[in-house]
Amino acid sequence: MNNQGTGELAWYALRTLPQREDMAAKLLRYDGLVAEVKTERKLRRRTKWDKERRYINYTAAPGYIWLAVPAHEDPRVYVRPFHIFRSFVGYNGRPLRLPEIEMARFLNFQPGEAPGYFRYHKTGREFKIGQTVIVNTGPFRDHQVRVENIHEGEAFFFVRMLGKDQEVRISVNDCIPLEEAA
Repeated sequence: MNNQGTGELAWYALRTLPQREDMAAKLLRYDGLVAEVKTERKLRRRTKWDKERRYINYTAAPGYIWLAVPAHEDPRVYVRPFHIFRSFVGYNGRPLRLPEIEMARFLNFQPGEAPGYFRYHKTGREFKIGQTVIVNTGPFRDHQVRVENIHEGEAFFFVRMLGKDQEVRISVNDCIPLEEAA
């Protein structure tokens, strides 16, 4: 098994605009990072005139999202400057790392049911757009391709099939930079 590019995740709290937590987490996920928003379901009426109560999802901690980045790296390099992100929760200007076990409990992950990225994650930053990679699984295994785009954890590239260039999407976890494969 190839463990190259994987490592332990470190969790940090990131302040954002209230009621924009989902949008901020989505932007971070587009960059290939792990971002979680803690939600809870409450039985509520949507308006005061509704007779029936329904379960509605609310953000448990308004204004905060939880970000996981590779351990032993500064999380500030992974968050691009954007008005929706305010700051990291920290001390003396340095982001504070949150305990992994407490994060699992807070995000309601059971020990056997934790998502695969909770412990190990490839960020997609191991290679860049325009770089040549080797696909290591699936029908395109051992193909050398040039990455055209990276979006939502997928690498986009073109393969010539039946006389036409076809766009193919492969998970970034299934690609290895050509320099590392040699």
